[in-house]
Amino acid sequence: MAKKYFLYANNVKIEVTKEVYNAYYQTKDRNNYLDDKFNKNVIYLDNHFEGYENNTIEYHYVINRAKVLAEEEHENELIKLLHNVLSRLEEDEKMIVYLYFYKNKSQSQIGQEMNVTQQNISKRLNLIKKKLKKAMNF
Repeated sequence: MAKKYFLYANNVKIEVTKEVYNAYYQTKDRNNYLDDKFNKNVIYLDNHFEGYENNTIEYHYVINRAKVLAEEEHENELIKLLHNVLSRLEEDEKMIVYLYFYKNKSQSQIGQEMNVTQQNISKRLNLIKKKLKKAMNF
């Protein structure tokens, strides 16, 4: 005897094929999953504001905004630290950093301006980078 499958529509029992039955419950399970996921990620504020209906803030937006603010704060701290470290470099080191990173000049161009070889600028840039990494704990 074959198993029979039924669904209810408007309180009426309807016999359906196994495929229809399985498709219905897969869809229903997926919708329940999405509803649960949505409900876990939403903060309802209806009780906190009189006169407003459906006042909600999506939880993930709040969390993402907090992360962005934390990242911005961290970036600001890094910028301050970098500024402090750069201020402690020798004047010629500051000039190399300025020309290389801010003016986008090549090592050869910097060497010509400072009357030294490109290899000398390369070595000095590597030393400067090491100083910066060490001072910034990277």
